[in-house]
Amino acid sequence: MNSIHDSISARRRLRGFFWDTALFGLATAILIGCGTGKPKVYEVQGHVVLEGKPLPYGTVTFFGPRGKLHDVAEIDADGNYRLQALPGTYRVGVYAHPGYENRSSSALYEEGNAPGATPLPGPIVPEKYNHFASSPLSYEVTASAENTFDITLP
Repeated sequence: MNSIHDSISARRRLRGFFWDTALFGLATAILIGCGTGKPKVYEVQGHVVLEGKPLPYGTVTFFGPRGKLHDVAEIDADGNYRLQALPGTYRVGVYAHPGYENRSSSALYEEGNAPGATPLPGPIVPEKYNHFASSPLSYEVTASAENTFDITLP
């Protein structure tokens, strides 16, 4: 009788071990994930020209669906910008304010929103390019193409 009891007890322990191991594995997979889970982003680059000359400072901003900000790139002294984006269609804004050639967009934002701040001077880029809703610039970032978008502004 003891051997039958031991056999049943061993099977229960084995079954309990199996379920404990399976639950631990499932919990680990849920907490860690079964892969990186991060979507692949692609390099986007281009050159910005204003009135026939490279725009030497400012930002290029990619807006996703419904105007959600996706990424911002600083424009370098040669008019180049570089950012990363998910595949999709983006509305693009270009910003450049005189007198702020050597400041980043985050510094401009902080200075412009500080209590008692002097308002920023108007942009040197035509106003319609400053906001996603009015900008006529729209680009498609794809996984299968070189994503170079040169921007020529009047």
